[in-house]
Amino acid sequence: MRERHPSQGAADREPARAPSLLIAGAVTRDRFADERRPGGAVLYAARAAAALGLRARILALAGPDADLEALGGHDVTLVASPHTLTFVHMFSTESVSTRKLRVVARPGRVLSASDLPATHEDQDELDLLVLTPLLPDDLDIASFAGVRARRRALLAQGLLREVGADGLVGHADEPPPALRAAIDARTSVFLSEDEMAGWAPGALASLAAAAERVVVTRGARGATILRGETRIETSARAAEAVDSTGCGDIFSIAYMIALAQGADDAQAAATGAELASAALGLRGAQPLPRIRSDLRSEAHAGV
Repeated sequence: MRERHPSQGAADREPARAPSLLIAGAVTRDRFADERRPGGAVLYAARAAAALGLRARILALAGPDADLEALGGHDVTLVASPHTLTFVHMFSTESVSTRKLRVVARPGRVLSASDLPATHEDQDELDLLVLTPLLPDDLDIASFAGVRARRRALLAQGLLREVGADGLVGHADEPPPALRAAIDARTSVFLSEDEMAGWAPGALASLAAAAERVVVTRGARGATILRGETRIETSARAAEAVDSTGCGDIFSIAYMIALAQGADDAQAAATGAELASAALGLRGAQPLPRIRSDLRSEAHAGV
């Protein structure tokens, strides 16, 4: 089942030459103790695009109980699933930064490029396609190979996750085959340092050799960008931490939008860090402050 949702509310008129953007992924319901929140990289990405003045095309997989408020102001194709992907977030008693996830509901269908509206084929090549799998099997990445886009971004967290029989989420101790298959020379790959903690030396470099770039987010320690043999270290922006959920997604989307607008990697990372720091002070997928996308960064590169 597919529904078209004309955008309501929100977004300011986008600039005449704003980059065209398609984001695909599953909406989630996130449980934190007694609190319930809407989530999923697609919602955080939508908030980031709006903060940068863009009206995005969104292809979203969601069940009947999903909260879609964060998609307001965008051009949304909603693909109905029997259930909304639901995570329970569990934190260590010693540190709120140490989190475990448990899957308690799965969508019951896979999101695919075949779910795009028929009118998509009549539109111009995209400036940016963003794929946001949250589990290894919620998004058919291969099906999007034929979607025409100048730049592609893969927020790869879902491909690294392994879900046990009890629903607890672990992480692969090496780059899984699905991740390697999803990478090519036109794809920018975003990974979290925590999710690849068990990888052997050299695994990251082999991914970087196959991708346009690999970006590893490191929380308060910034991010590492690998482009072939070139390594760029960028810093985070200081902010009071209220909720880190989705900050990596926001950084990644803002980074790619800035690239699509002509920024270099250091400038793009500065844009991502600025918006992620704003998100860190909010709880959940809330509206973000509008920012410029031409920020500069104190970054250094080396070989």
